[in-house]
Amino acid sequence: MKKKIFLTIILFILSFLSAVAAEEKLIILDASLSMNQPLNGVPKYVVAINAAKSQLQKLNQEELVGLRTIGLTIDASLLTFLTDPSALCRATQLVAPIRSYNIANIESALDSIVPLGTTPLTYSIDTAIKYDFISSSNTKHIILITDGGESCEENPCSYIRNLMQRRKDLIIDVIAIGVTGDELSQLKCLTEATSGTIITANTSNQIEDAFYRVLQPTADIQPQNQYNTQIQPQNQLFKSNDITYKNYIIETYD
Repeated sequence: MKKKIFLTIILFILSFLSAVAAEEKLIILDASLSMNQPLNGVPKYVVAINAAKSQLQKLNQEELVGLRTIGLTIDASLLTFLTDPSALCRATQLVAPIRSYNIANIESALDSIVPLGTTPLTYSIDTAIKYDFISSSNTKHIILITDGGESCEENPCSYIRNLMQRRKDLIIDVIAIGVTGDELSQLKCLTEATSGTIITANTSNQIEDAFYRVLQPTADIQPQNQYNTQIQPQNQLFKSNDITYKNYIIETYD
């Protein structure tokens, strides 16, 4: 009897620890107007959606995952913008709240996306962190897919550095579609501050492989397509206001 009670307690503790260590994944997809631009003849948002749907099918249905978009929608947010142009910098929507058995809901939300507006990156990330995650004890994993940096008068680098001085439960991975220069430096700062990964991608194959990497970070990953990735440290230091950080580029090449 004592042995049975002991085993029950052990199983309860293991179950509790598993719950505490759970990870919540939130995909934040840039659905701004620039995502309509073609990538090898196909709109970037279509390429991103197809890659996301392909890799989401490989997730365990019990994983906690959700979807937020950045940009205007053809409904309330568009009507709000017509009367208040500043609404462009608040245009972000949680279209599939985080929960398990959520893949079908996310795919349905992805299918309804029509890119409009700009990219209020900082506001969108801040809103997601404040309101989208279920448990304060879970690791919060944001997967950001974008073709550019901040569009509004915000500094995502300063924001995330200040935030991470107060918390250690957040990881941001970025899939950067054709991003270069200062905008790429902004995105790198988000990943560096949160111990995340940034992958630059310029083809549909690279975008799909990037999704595989960030959605399944603990897998024994081999590139699914015929290109390699490597991290190349640079000697140059970048400054953003009062923040200095080292530039790390993840190169993708055919």
